[in-house]
This record gives sequence, C-alpha cells and structure tokens, in this order.
Amino acid sequence: MVKIDDNIGEDVIEKVDTAVKIMDTLIFNNIKTDYTLHVTKSKIGLRDFVFKIWVHIDLDKMYVKSPTYDDKYKDYVYDIESKIINALRYVGLHNHIRVINFTYVNEDLVIDELKKLNDILTSLLISKYNVTKEEIIHNYINYHLYQSIDEQPIVTVIFVGLDIEDGEENVLVGCDELYDIMKSLYEDSPLSESFSYENELCV
Repeated sequence: MVKIDDNIGEDVIEKVDTAVKIMDTLIFNNIKTDYTLHVTKSKIGLRDFVFKIWVHIDLDKMYVKSPTYDDKYKDYVYDIESKIINALRYVGLHNHIRVINFTYVNEDLVIDELKKLNDILTSLLISKYNVTKEEIIHNYINYHLYQSIDEQPIVTVIFVGLDIEDGEENVLVGCDELYDIMKSLYEDSPLSESFSYENELCV
C-alpha cells in the first residue's frame, strides 16, 4: 500500500513509482510480504519529501506448525531494513528514508499456542504449589511474546514474573524454580521450534 500526502507534487510521485518498482522487484515479490509506504513532506533538513515504511511481517511464515510456514522467510526478513536501503540506493532515493518499522500480521496461531502454554503453566503452579490463579496474575507470571518494531524483525518468547510469597514473606515459588518449570514446558511446546526464549524472571 502506498499513501501519498495531498501536498506532494507530480515530480515526487514519479520518484515514488520508481521506489515502489525497485522494492517490489528486488525484495517484496520474492517473499510475498506486504508493506506500507507513506510519502510525506519533510519538515526539517534538505530533503523535500521523506519515506516512512512499515513492513508487515507474517508470523505464520515463521511458525513451523503453520500451513504457510516458509523455512527461508525468517532469514530473509531478518535484514530486510538493509535490503530496503540498498534497493533505494540503486535509484538514489535511500536518503529519503525517514523510518523503517515492523508490524506483525497472521498472529492467531502463535497467540493461541502461547495461550495454551500459559494455561498449562497456571494449572501446574496451582496443583504443585497450592497457589491461586490470582497470585499468579498478581506476580505477572507468564510467557510474553516480544516483537521488535525496528532494526530487525525479532520474535522472542520471554519468561516474565516474580516469585510468589505467602503473607509472611516466605517464598512459595522462587524464580529459579519458575525458570526450570517454564523452560521445561516451553521446550515441549511447538513454539520452541520456531522462536528462541529469554529469561526475564524477577528482573
């Protein structure tokens, strides 16, 4: 999708057409990923117009259990920012890039699997340590999906939460125990085949 502000002249529109053709030919037609190019007047500097680019990263293509999984997709989009810059450099338009950001689409399969994983974690903690669901929520214990918005499109599952204490500040479930449990459950999840994890428990 291309969005061009009303105050953009015809001479710039021709350059936009060139930018779209070179990006489609060298990058986006190869991976069938959508993007939005917003062309607006520059408010500072020597450039009379700038490009704001949003690449719509397809999460299904990164997830091995998805019917549209593509084993080359993650590596290809990892450095897509530099691919865009280099493509526009061919036609002398790379200096007009203001920002390149990422949004994520087709997330339902991954989000559903993450919900299942969090449900399993909650049930295990309740049965093993006799804690309540409210205590688990209060201590933010869950698997969180991190999606970067710039530089590289990185998708990571993060272990987050605090240890659970009773009313006398005795630790019922410590962060080391939580890590061992969450790591074991995650390694049994199909998500682990596609996405790395980070431990941010008790941070």
